[in-house]
Amino acid sequence: LPLLPGLPGSPQVNASKRMLLHLQYQTICRNNGASLLEKLREVTDTPEKYIGFYGLRQWGRMPDHLVRQEQIYIHGKLMIVDDRHILCGSANINDRSLLGKNDSEVAVVMTDSEHRVQSKMFGKTWEAFRAARDMRVRLYSMHLGAAANAVDLSDPCSPEMIARWQQVSERNTQVYRELFMCFPDDQVRSWESYEEWEVLQEEKLDDQEHDGGVHVEEKLSTVNGHLVQFPLRFLEDEDLCPTWTEKEYHVDRRVFT
Repeated sequence: LPLLPGLPGSPQVNASKRMLLHLQYQTICRNNGASLLEKLREVTDTPEKYIGFYGLRQWGRMPDHLVRQEQIYIHGKLMIVDDRHILCGSANINDRSLLGKNDSEVAVVMTDSEHRVQSKMFGKTWEAFRAARDMRVRLYSMHLGAAANAVDLSDPCSPEMIARWQQVSERNTQVYRELFMCFPDDQVRSWESYEEWEVLQEEKLDDQEHDGGVHVEEKLSTVNGHLVQFPLRFLEDEDLCPTWTEKEYHVDRRVFT
């Protein structure tokens, strides 16, 4: 998922951005028992076995010689089912995209059943379709980076594959937090802590200027691929819904959903 909605400015001042965060977290994990994760917890103590939420980051050295990071914002939507079927398109999983009377969308479904390959699923032999299997393996390899070499990518459901995915996302998240204090983050749960992190971000840049970013670049060499954890606790102590003094409060929710 995109780590933050692709709108300018801080969610403190951009009410549209805040509204999108509010609705996103309502869907995923904060909705008085009605969110996806809350519903899963009614039937299992380990919902992470069934669904996970992740984002993507990258870094590079800028013309000012400082090392910067950014989220990778992918607007396209992709679903790969059972290493057999591919669904790729523009539609979001919301009313605006799916009711057929709002946004215009396009998608393609591919089932390459003519090219079957022997693969694995849950540790057992599985007949996959080559296009879907190869696409997933390429994406896993890209997002895991060098860590992909230490695990068999052919089985997306093996305990080793899942453990590697989680390890890489946790490690990458920790490194980006330590070096950049970047938003969003699970440790930022209130506007007070948000403002504190803004100050710390400036201090991190000042530290880079003293050594030319050498320490930061050395530390970033431990990052594998692009994978990071999606921050499910970001601003959880705040009501992210716009207030009545902001125009977004008075806009029909269908504009956002």
